[in-house]
Formats: sequence, C-alpha cells, structure tokens
Amino acid sequence: MPSTFGGSHQTVFDFLSRSPHFIIPEYQREFSWSEDNVDQLIDDIAQGVSKLEKIQPVDDRRDSGSKFLGCIIHWDREAVSNEDFHPVTGINYISRVYELIDGQQRVSTITLLLCELYFQIERIIDRLCIPSATMVPNDLIC
Repeated sequence: MPSTFGGSHQTVFDFLSRSPHFIIPEYQREFSWSEDNVDQLIDDIAQGVSKLEKIQPVDDRRDSGSKFLGCIIHWDREAVSNEDFHPVTGINYISRVYELIDGQQRVSTITLLLCELYFQIERIIDRLCIPSATMVPNDLIC
C-alpha cells in the first residue's frame, strides 16, 4: 500500500518549477517575516552560492553548494473549480495545486526575491541593449 506521506530534498529551482500553481490557504497567517528573518534567509542563500565553483559540472555544483533552507510541507491535490481558479467554459487551465501547509513565509520570501532579481536583470538588459533601426521594433542588439 503506498504511503500517504512522503518526503524528499529538492533544490529551490526544482521545487518551484514542479508546478506554478501554489495555493496559500486562508487559514495561513499573513506574511509576517521581519527584516531579520529575510536577512537570515538571504545570508543562507549567499553562503550556499559562495561555495559554488564555476569549473565544476552543474550537478556537482548543486551538491557542493547546497544549503538547507528549511522544511516545506504541501498538499498535492486536485484543483477545485470556483475555489482554486475561475472556470472558463470548456477550458480547465489548472488540474492540480500544491497547497502550502508549512513554509509559506519562506516560499513567499524566495518568490519575492526571485521577482526582484528578475526586475534587476531586466533593467540591466535594458541598459545594455541598443535598438536597431533595421530590425522589427521588439528586436534588440545585445
């Protein structure tokens, strides 16, 4: 008989790319991490990144640069129409969701950090790219 509960260790990337459909249930407390909590998480991530050696293969870097960032408990379940998503006639965009039971503060903080990183990279690319007069308006020479 298969176990209802199971655990595994994953990279942040692997965890977040499993499914884009995370749900924070209403019974979870609001985001309440202080600046100290966020700073500690950033320090933990920076410590893991500092151990990376660029000459190592990617898989080896994942192992040597890994850092335990805490436990996350989620419930993998079928999505419920009108609760988890707004239904569109004839289309079911979401079939499964990951309901965060524990680790919501950590996952929310990592998501916010990744969004900020994305915007910072976007600003850098905008400053480095020069539009070409001979190209379609959205094409850039970088």
